[in-house]
Amino acid sequence: FFAGRVVLCRDVTETRRAAAALRQSEERYRTLVDLMHQGLVIFSASGHVDFANDTLCDMLGLPAGDVIGREAAPFIRPEDRDRFAEEQRLRREGRAEPYEMALRRADGRLLFGMASPSPVIGPGGDFQGSLEVLTDVSRLRELEMRLTTAKRLEAIGQLAGGVAHEVNTPLQYVSG
Repeated sequence: FFAGRVVLCRDVTETRRAAAALRQSEERYRTLVDLMHQGLVIFSASGHVDFANDTLCDMLGLPAGDVIGREAAPFIRPEDRDRFAEEQRLRREGRAEPYEMALRRADGRLLFGMASPSPVIGPGGDFQGSLEVLTDVSRLRELEMRLTTAKRLEAIGQLAGGVAHEVNTPLQYVSG
């Protein structure tokens, strides 16, 4: 004997709308990160690379699989490793001043970068790592070196001109 049926309905329209908005937001931010002209890296509290955007991997000349999950130190020029460790210590204190360091590319060339860091603090106030935006300033460093060399050559030229003048003046007096 069948007496009837109980049907429960739940409106999931709002849940689906929220899921679609979340997907769209994630896609927008992923596109933003991938299209940045600067390298973006997230370091864990232990100093390992948790995330690196495509631009940073291109800067290093390495695929993402060779960067993500690895310790940061091998990518940093040996002379700058202590500075990097100190900067990470400052992040733990909540400080975030920009700093410059040199990275070693896969082909052995140096890449000079200006890092703009931000500490990543968890909901409980615990340090979870740092997010850093790295701008390639290699071309700027090269131009600075050229300018320094040109200034040195100019100073040498002025010195030589002054010496020639000082030697020439008494000779003209004697010959006169």
